[in-house]
Amino acid sequence: MPRLAAFPKAFMVALCKEGTMTVSEWIQLAATLDVQGLEWYAGFLEMADEKNWLRFRQEVEDTGKVIPMMCCSPDFTHPDAGFRDKEIAKQKRWIDMTHTLGGSYCRVLSGQRRPELTLDEGVKLAADSIYACLPYAQDRGITLIIENHYKDDFWDYPEFAQKMDVFCKLVDAVKHPNFGVNYDPSNTYLAGEDPIELLKRVSHRVVTMHASDRYLAEGTIEDLRNEEGGAQGYAKRLRHGEIGKGLNDYDAICRWHGAARPQRGILEAEDRAALGRLVSTILLMKYLLFFALITAPLHAQEPERIRDVIYTKHDGVALTMDVYKPAQPNGAGIIKIVSGGWKSNHKGISDGGWPKAPSKTCATKKAVLKATPNASATAKSAKASTTTTPSLSLMLATRGGPGDPKAADPMDRESSAVNAVACFYPPTDYLNWFEPGDNAVGIGKLEAYAAAFGPKAATPEGREALGRELSSIYWVHKEQPPIFIVHGDADPQVSITQSERFLKRCHEVGTVCELVIRQGAGHGGWQEMPQDTERMVEWFDLQLLGKQPAKPFTLNVSSLPSTPLQKTKKP
Repeated sequence: MPRLAAFPKAFMVALCKEGTMTVSEWIQLAATLDVQGLEWYAGFLEMADEKNWLRFRQEVEDTGKVIPMMCCSPDFTHPDAGFRDKEIAKQKRWIDMTHTLGGSYCRVLSGQRRPELTLDEGVKLAADSIYACLPYAQDRGITLIIENHYKDDFWDYPEFAQKMDVFCKLVDAVKHPNFGVNYDPSNTYLAGEDPIELLKRVSHRVVTMHASDRYLAEGTIEDLRNEEGGAQGYAKRLRHGEIGKGLNDYDAICRWHGAARPQRGILEAEDRAALGRLVSTILLMKYLLFFALITAPLHAQEPERIRDVIYTKHDGVALTMDVYKPAQPNGAGIIKIVSGGWKSNHKGISDGGWPKAPSKTCATKKAVLKATPNASATAKSAKASTTTTPSLSLMLATRGGPGDPKAADPMDRESSAVNAVACFYPPTDYLNWFEPGDNAVGIGKLEAYAAAFGPKAATPEGREALGRELSSIYWVHKEQPPIFIVHGDADPQVSITQSERFLKRCHEVGTVCELVIRQGAGHGGWQEMPQDTERMVEWFDLQLLGKQPAKPFTLNVSSLPSTPLQKTKKP
């Protein structure tokens, strides 16, 4: 169950501007609340003195609570680069503050929605500034969380990324394991939008949540729009209400939150009320979260999984795949081949709903045909793509194509071509494994896999023929689908030259291919692999659905740093 923390929204002016309440007084007041933590704000007046940081941490921990999250408000959309540099420096100081206080999450914002700022300018300024802070946060074990914010108490203009489409575009622009979303449903209402719709769009990135409620003392949302810019603080007609009695349907919100991230994150109770009402708020949130967790399976729209679909037989053995049918299909299909080291298994089937295929090119073609029936009639709508098991992915890309109209099996008459491919560290040339002439067809560096190549690899002539048949580099052609590859330049098993020469060959024939080289990375095992996988999803979105990514693809070779995964010793 997500942990609960409280935020002193009702005392912000007293703690941050007037100084009529001390932080220690807030800690003692909050000690009576049935929560696990106290959310912190970087603007508490007493936090200006770094000597207080450890003292306040100790005071909080003495009450049996922790400080899980830092709430701060960087302004990254200012047009002046010098101003943004100062904001980045402040954010890094807040990261240090979070680390010293023992927290795990530190909020970031996009900045103010200045009238002269265009959409693309604002997204770029905010994303670049966040990226400038992420390595600093990662080094200290801090996750930066961006909130779908309304307006800081001390800003003149509302949040630049207040609107759903802008917020999602900014979130999509930042791919990093130490970056996530702090979801606030009330702020979505103030943008004139549906909080459940936003939660559906960003639930996979949500790590924390602000629980607050709002209502308008008078007028409409449109009236609010007309008076919220150009004056410091919130519009006068806007009120913080008691949670559960404002605009939000917390029953539905908690069900969705529980379905998407049932055991993770921090939920912060934000209430601009005295302590007594905050107690009621926390009791309500505990009930709703418990109800959400026990009912989440009833509401989560998981894809239907059809197990063990037989798509062909080989030597009397049935070859199977699992099919995932989404609740709302978008016309694209993805084939995920989860084999590795020339061995197929079921262990990788559970990730993303991508079916399995075996380690034979002919059988892989059958899997594509089975997964995309009537392909010739729906070539533009039933698109397929492959990822992982790179040798098969690239063989399918280079050798998939029109079926045989005279074939006895009706499926063999259909096309097995795919529309896009993405893979990690692919073998592309078995005849030149690490160096020219370095034949690895069941000998040399791949001698341990001799059985996988079969009896044909027993003679030099057989190895030469088999090496050409299995190596995608010899089958590259102009009409093949776009290919995206990620490969580490320190890979001890599959040389980076395999991908470099494949890219060169693709460009020689005039076909689309992009190679991302992870500096210092081996055969897997780097922390940024989830980012690379998300980039592959963007590749599929672009090639299959025409969705443009926030960061364009280079369609060439580029390099990125890598961070080795920390190996944990088994007890």
